[in-house]
Amino acid sequence: MKKPNEIIDKLRYLNRLLIDTSKTTKEIAAREETLVRALDQVQDSLQRSQGLLQTVEESITRWEQADRLTGECVRRMKYVNLEYFPAMYDRQHKILLAGFYGARNLGDELMFRKVYEDLDVRKDQIYVLMCDNDGLDVFDYPGINILHYPKTKYDYNFLAREFDVLIFGGGAIIDDGAYRLEESYTYDMGRIFIELSLAFIEKGKKVFPLALSASSDLTDPGYIRKLKRVAEGSADFSVRDRYSAALIRRLTGVEVKVVNDIVFSYDLSSEGVPEKPGDDRKVIVGIVWICYENVKRACIELIGRLQEHYGDRLEIRLIPFYDYRSCDKIFYEAMAAEISGVPIRICEMPGNFRETCDQIRGCDLLISMRYHGALIGMMAGRKTYSLLYSEHSHYYNKMTDLYEKCGKPGRLTGTAEELYQKIVSEEEDQGPEERPLLDNQEYWKILSGISADFREGRINHCEVKA
Repeated sequence: MKKPNEIIDKLRYLNRLLIDTSKTTKEIAAREETLVRALDQVQDSLQRSQGLLQTVEESITRWEQADRLTGECVRRMKYVNLEYFPAMYDRQHKILLAGFYGARNLGDELMFRKVYEDLDVRKDQIYVLMCDNDGLDVFDYPGINILHYPKTKYDYNFLAREFDVLIFGGGAIIDDGAYRLEESYTYDMGRIFIELSLAFIEKGKKVFPLALSASSDLTDPGYIRKLKRVAEGSADFSVRDRYSAALIRRLTGVEVKVVNDIVFSYDLSSEGVPEKPGDDRKVIVGIVWICYENVKRACIELIGRLQEHYGDRLEIRLIPFYDYRSCDKIFYEAMAAEISGVPIRICEMPGNFRETCDQIRGCDLLISMRYHGALIGMMAGRKTYSLLYSEHSHYYNKMTDLYEKCGKPGRLTGTAEELYQKIVSEEEDQGPEERPLLDNQEYWKILSGISADFREGRINHCEVKA
């Protein structure tokens, strides 16, 4: 039989076991409770994950739907040019000024600037139609409302509906060469001119083709029929040379007005005839060339002939007139690399009329294949000569008329050798020349009439001739 003390120790041991067991049980219960809560949280997380997954699936579905919708919108873009939409909300009367603008062709830019400034209306009422040019610095056109050429055929009717007056401000844009080409209505000014003018006329809107010129010939019957309608239906139709007027009269039977080129209306009357620049021992020849490969050799040969004649007195200055993707500068750099023995300076492209005159005045004489180069050369009082670019249909009418109008028909030549011989034959008189005195009142009359009618609300329901 166990002793009482042993029994008491056993009982105490059992009591401690019971206490420990009780604690363990409570801990197990607490852990079970924690586990249950954790399982509940996992279940909640799973449910939320399922909800999130469903949301993601729904989002993917919506994105797929949006992608299909975007594709459909893109497909339907052939019916709308989104750039034109803001014009819908500009409820004031508006003028659309169009031309070969935005390509940084200096002559066209000078015409655009002149018409834009001379229109005596609020400038926020003028929108300017420009070509696509990724390199265009919009900061050169502060505050000007710019739209780009139509992208769809439907854009033509939209523009005719939203604008009240259409002005085509200068340029050799009466041209059917690309009329039948697919999508030429998105880029070719000859096509844009005829289709947009007709859209405005058919809506009873006023159209002003101003100081344009035509190709040396037009042959497409469809284009000619539309040109007749435009010539008859325009509020005032003018060209800048008598040859274009005769061509339109012969093809359409319509008499159109002949005015001087828009650039002639820049005012130099307050300035005297500039003197010969620089060192009398130097002969500085400015060249404005058409920068195509097929006429590069003619320019190199001409410079070579001038070098033979003038020797080390000769200096050449190449003046860019067309800055689309720096095409003139690139051409001049390549050409200059093929010429040795004569100083050649490639000038910066002028930014305005004044800078153009200043560059040309820095030369003793100017050789220009470009129309406005020759025109400004004569305006600036410099002896000016041209090689006619006969391979392009735009040049005969305007260049021939220009030299006849300014009384210098013999300075427009057919070959580089003829041009050289003409320069040498006239070298005894190397001084500056008197500027051509031309009457530009007809231009001002047209612009003031457009401005007055527009300001006074005489803009719609233009009488369309039968």
